[in-house]
Amino acid sequence: MHELLRLAAKVADAALIPPRPSFTGRVAAIAALIPVAAGLGCGAIGFLVAGIWLRLAPEIGSADASLVVGAILLIGCVVAAAAICYSYRGPRRSASPPTPRVNVQAIVNDASDLVRANKTTLLLAAFVAGLLTEQNRR
Repeated sequence: MHELLRLAAKVADAALIPPRPSFTGRVAAIAALIPVAAGLGCGAIGFLVAGIWLRLAPEIGSADASLVVGAILLIGCVVAAAAICYSYRGPRRSASPPTPRVNVQAIVNDASDLVRANKTTLLLAAFVAGLLTEQNRR
């Protein structure tokens, strides 16, 4: 029982501490996004230049598809660039005070004392809960 309560208190303690973003995760995201943004940007420039060229010389062909693809690639490039900027800056931190640490040992000791002092009541409550669960299954 003591180990189970300690485990539950540790899980509660871990849930109260906000996760810190790792530096390597941000660097990996930036390293992956930079070539994506550069590729999308180069593709967008190529398609837009080709679309403008086709628009100036209509006897070659229609420029609509080239301009649409160039615009889509440009939008993708802007989204990737925004993600890179967000990764550089990192998530915004709120001005809230840090979460207080939970005293795990005190919680375990209090729960153990509660169980020792009220064994009969807890066993009766567990028995009634078992009966109610069994009735709900039928």
